[in-house]
Amino acid sequence: MDFPDMVNAVVKRTRRPDKGDEIVIALQEATLFAHRFDFFRQDLREVPIQYATPVFSAQLVIASSFKRFRKFSYWRKYDPEGKGVPGDYLKPCEPDKLIDSYGQAKQDIYYVAGRVVNWLSSTEDLIHLVGYYANPDINVNAFDSWLADSQPFAIINYAAAKIFKSIGQLDIAKTTMDEAVALLKDIQINEVEAEAR
Repeated sequence: MDFPDMVNAVVKRTRRPDKGDEIVIALQEATLFAHRFDFFRQDLREVPIQYATPVFSAQLVIASSFKRFRKFSYWRKYDPEGKGVPGDYLKPCEPDKLIDSYGQAKQDIYYVAGRVVNWLSSTEDLIHLVGYYANPDINVNAFDSWLADSQPFAIINYAAAKIFKSIGQLDIAKTTMDEAVALLKDIQINEVEAEAR
């Protein structure tokens, strides 16, 4: 369902066409909430990162390298032996645990430090494949959400609940929010396996 249709659905549900701006904001918030309800496979993106020359380590600015970044899923060496296949995974590491128990710098790791991600490899690498969870695009003019297509009423009900709460209809707000969460739990259950049985 596209964004204007969702706005219309919330207006019909709440019977409040006068709350247009608040409905837009509530739908944007609802879309983020829905996608962040779990780490859904459909939010997973894989991007190749290629360096100018093979390197043992690098630092990347997250916002410019990973569009609408939410959280990393994996970091993998690509084609380390020139065979055109993915290689070993780098492991996530906390910035305060970069040294092992022998006092040596850990290798084959990546870690987030503020707005950048750093990685250290035991080999010189030219390309990495990075999997990360992306947030949806909630910009009204470029709205993009697979949940809005597959289960729009989870988002619509959440937004309607926000509007009901803002106008003091707390009982219906709670009921409507419970409906939204129930729909999200249904999506969560159906996302467990990649294929249907």
